[in-house]
Amino acid sequence: INQSICRSTMSKRQHNPDGEVLTVEQKRARKRVVDEYAYKLLELQMEGEERSQTYGHAKELVQEAQAVYPWITRVGLYNRIAYIKRQGLSLEDARDILVPDAVSQITNN
Repeated sequence: INQSICRSTMSKRQHNPDGEVLTVEQKRARKRVVDEYAYKLLELQMEGEERSQTYGHAKELVQEAQAVYPWITRVGLYNRIAYIKRQGLSLEDARDILVPDAVSQITNN
């Protein structure tokens, strides 16, 4: 079997810890949640005058996100910020945020 074909097929799937494949709606909802927290972190970075203060607030924000959504990772949030910066996306262009309660109902069945 050609390993590159298998690898590319598997890399497109996201799995829950219990091994269930996420639905398209769940993936979209999770992306919106990650976008919401990534923009909050990005705003902290832009507003922060001192790096130590920014770091402390960013760490708290990531911990808050992980408490509500255990599937969120710090690396995932910062990767999303890097993508937003590369694409030059504005807040209005990049996200269409759902109400967090609706998102949590979809993602935390």
